[in-house]
Amino acid sequence: MTIRKFCKGLAVLLAGVLMMAFLGGCGSSEKFAGHWIGYGKDGYPKETDCIYDVTIEKNGKGYIVNIDESRWKLEQAPGSTWKDVMNNTNEQYVWTTKKNDNLVASAKENTLSTITIYPTNITYMEKDDTLQLVYSDSLHMQPIKVTLHKAKDGETDEFKNKSKDDLTKAMDPSNPRQFKD
Repeated sequence: MTIRKFCKGLAVLLAGVLMMAFLGGCGSSEKFAGHWIGYGKDGYPKETDCIYDVTIEKNGKGYIVNIDESRWKLEQAPGSTWKDVMNNTNEQYVWTTKKNDNLVASAKENTLSTITIYPTNITYMEKDDTLQLVYSDSLHMQPIKVTLHKAKDGETDEFKNKSKDDLTKAMDPSNPRQFKD
């Protein structure tokens, strides 16, 4: 009779553990982790289109956030003279990426916050399953806001090629510029 009671008790205990595991998993879907893409404008002295490539990884109770901001940046080509600099000639577009890697973030309700010199907040928008990236830096007076969506394969390369085409079409034919990857 004691073995029977032991088996019943064990069955009840296992059923309870399974139920807790099942219920504990409900409602805790991971909304931040993944690969996200957004678009904006950045650059000084001339703003150009840029792409924000963001990865977020769950790390215990917190998160690790990596933000790459890439764009075509107009720079003086090697061998430029002072006259070239003054006349804005002998320039080239260079594909540049500004990286903010391994930012530690903590979640509170629907927002991730980093603890850096220029704090970054990432808010989950339930209505359209996007993230709102908001950050400040030393170049901008106002916070920068970018809407991020789930990344698609090849999206960064598509953006790079399209923005190169757009810059080429807008270029002054009397002062053409080269592109350097």
